[in-house]
Amino acid sequence: MASAGAFTIQEIGRIGRQTGGRPDGGPSAIFEWTSDRRPMDGNKGGARACPLAPWGIAGTLRHVRTDYSGARTPSVQVLGPSKKASEFAGRWDDRYNFAGYASAEMRRFEAMCERGNLVRIQFQGQAFEGQITDWNFEYRRSNYIRYTFTFDPHTRAGEGNLEDRSPASPKSTQQAYDELDITVAAILDAQDYAPRTALGGTAADDVDAALASLVTDRNAIGDTLDQRELLKTESRPIEAFTRMATQFRQAANDALSILDTMTAYRADLDLAHTTAMSVLDYESWSRSIRFRTRVALGTSRAAALGVEERAEPSALALYRPHRGESLMKISRRFYGTPHCWGLIAERNALSSMTLTGDELLIIPERGTG
Repeated sequence: MASAGAFTIQEIGRIGRQTGGRPDGGPSAIFEWTSDRRPMDGNKGGARACPLAPWGIAGTLRHVRTDYSGARTPSVQVLGPSKKASEFAGRWDDRYNFAGYASAEMRRFEAMCERGNLVRIQFQGQAFEGQITDWNFEYRRSNYIRYTFTFDPHTRAGEGNLEDRSPASPKSTQQAYDELDITVAAILDAQDYAPRTALGGTAADDVDAALASLVTDRNAIGDTLDQRELLKTESRPIEAFTRMATQFRQAANDALSILDTMTAYRADLDLAHTTAMSVLDYESWSRSIRFRTRVALGTSRAAALGVEERAEPSALALYRPHRGESLMKISRRFYGTPHCWGLIAERNALSSMTLTGDELLIIPERGTG
């Protein structure tokens, strides 16, 4: 599945109609599994429970072909299309949810399958209604259970009838940095138009000082991302993630400092020469700085949370690939064999095997994918 999204299964009454309960009067089962490391809101969600492989949506055209003797072309009678069954595989893991989650989820899912009712399966913009015809559980331990099941789709569901609760695709660390970099550059440009001759006191200088700290934060984050390979020389790999999160949080604090500085000044009090033109220049400069700084503040806070969420105590390395570099080559680099590429793909929830060079990959220890 994709790197972010809610894989939803809902027990329904009959095709084309979603009911408030099962046909036998019992409550309908609802499962919401995500590839994220944190559970979704509500008690029906499960973190890191989303099926691991892509959803194979396929069909076939049912037809009867007859080859008549002497005919140049066969006679084909088209009976109609039918959808092929899809197989899903994933895991339920207490580590990302709560104690007893895996066993409870297995029992709920098994009970729903045994009832044989229609279900609706949805991931992002794709939704189908049909039946689960086969299910298997690999019970390793009570807090870690793998599952596989087969879904026989009957019809494509009206996607609008079931809310898409997929979270927005998270920005990579590189994307967050690029956004911060562009925003800081915009703030610097706006600062060039500060009405310094009309301002009294130290207003412009105070903003310069606060902005200089934000520029330093941006440069520090850029220096960290410029490193292609991190953590191999560190005794505790998690410290690298903590460092980046701290850098983004410091950027957020410095952005907030700029906003606080701007709040302390007013056109009617801090302009040395109050004229209509000077007031207009002041308001244009002030609003431009404040708007762009709020963008920097939001970007930095979101990036800090994202980096912290990716923290992995057992990480072997944190690696930024080159554009076009293959996962098999990266696997050989760190594990000595190309055959462990799946560990990297699963740990980073990659939806594509084509690397752009903007990713920041977690290289897990073998056996911790």
